Amino acid sequence: MTRALRDPLSAHRTVAVFGLGSAGAAAVKLLVALGKEVVASDAKAPAKPHAALPGVRYSYGANELGEATAVVLSPGLNPSWPENRDNPTLQPVWAKWAAGEVEVWSEIELAAACFDGPVLSIGGTDGKSTTAALCAHLLKGWGIDACLAGNSWLPFSHYLADGLRPEVAVLEVSAFQLWPGHRFHAPVSILTNIAPDHLDHFEKEQDYIDAKREVFVHQGAGDTAVLFADDARLQGWRPALQAAGVKVLGYGLEGVPDGFDGEAKLSAEGHFAVQGVEASMGLPAVDDLMILGSHNHKNVLAAMLACGSLAMGRERATPEATRRALQSFGGLPHRVELIRKLRGVRYVNDSKATNVHASVAGLRSLAARLVVITGGVDKNLELDPILVELETRARHVVVIGQIADRFVAEATGRLGSLERASTMEEAVAMAAAAAQEGDVVLLSPACSSFDMFRGFEHRGDVFAAAVRALPEG
Repeated sequence: MTRALRDPLSAHRTVAVFGLGSAGAAAVKLLVALGKEVVASDAKAPAKPHAALPGVRYSYGANELGEATAVVLSPGLNPSWPENRDNPTLQPVWAKWAAGEVEVWSEIELAAACFDGPVLSIGGTDGKSTTAALCAHLLKGWGIDACLAGNSWLPFSHYLADGLRPEVAVLEVSAFQLWPGHRFHAPVSILTNIAPDHLDHFEKEQDYIDAKREVFVHQGAGDTAVLFADDARLQGWRPALQAAGVKVLGYGLEGVPDGFDGEAKLSAEGHFAVQGVEASMGLPAVDDLMILGSHNHKNVLAAMLACGSLAMGRERATPEATRRALQSFGGLPHRVELIRKLRGVRYVNDSKATNVHASVAGLRSLAARLVVITGGVDKNLELDPILVELETRARHVVVIGQIADRFVAEATGRLGSLERASTMEEAVAMAAAAAQEGDVVLLSPACSSFDMFRGFEHRGDVFAAAVRALPEG
């Protein structure tokens, strides 16, 4: 089925794009496909010039509104963050926005509004990338054309501008991408959990929590919200969503509290069990999966509820197709990924663990004694949860990155064996020297990566290269 490309900016001839990274560049392409004149600007000059596109004027060194009456912001220019809200170069735009003279959009909000089809969104602090990939994999296993895009993936605008019209858009949504006043609506939406994160951008933790809740703001009758029911905060959101006509499904490893409209959980025998979803699904046992760890079992539960809630899922899901899809999902790179086994030591890459909560989940998914490489950009998060885990699980810890001084100060006296490294290669060599047969050397940063690397993928790749370079002897 070919879907049309809708124009949510039909009242605007000229649109500005602020920030020309991956999301901004994709938004420019989509706006050109919509026939807009585009003023595309970035406060930084690019490493190489952007390709010329019809109707696009590029500007570097400052963000430029020009004659535009709508602006698409990159995720890093989220107007709810103090550093952007108080930026004097951006304040004239915020003033025009407040006066109703300019519309402000995010890239993912724009792309979803252009798409004439169902959207399944996945948000949360932890597990959203794996859950998004698992949803797309399961839908494709049912014979449904699903596009995986958003936060950790290529922007959805990129696919739409290139002419792709999937049956379902599976979009990973971060707290950076939605702010108060947005128009984003997903008929089916998962929220995996909320744990402290990104407090280097959000003024207080409640602001971050509110940003996560934004994904449900436009849900109403006929929509479905899938919530991790072990999170007491998310449980508290259930009544208001149900009062708005939203079907609220809960999932948890040990059961779901009363009041949800459906549930997914693990049985005592280790089998997945789903109720309240119309799709007929064949459910494997935990031992039949390729992915490891209780955090991944939760991701499977969420994906089954969300995908089973789509109308086409009910029509095309068969027990055998479901089992095949779930059993063939191998997980994501950089998330508890085995890189190498050398002299009885396993080397595991968990670079995607960019906050303390995610790191703790990765640590707990491995039963062996650990040698841990941690550190990166200090996001002002509480370190005690990971230190508690390391006290009992880690033979040795190697710290890297901007947070190193703070981490060493808080860990001194709590960890028996701790040292610092200035590069990933040095950290891997130190970890290898400390590891004993049967141990796991685990990259578990608990921090973002931009002090030393281009992103968590680059950090994981550098770790993997250093591990593979270790001599056999």
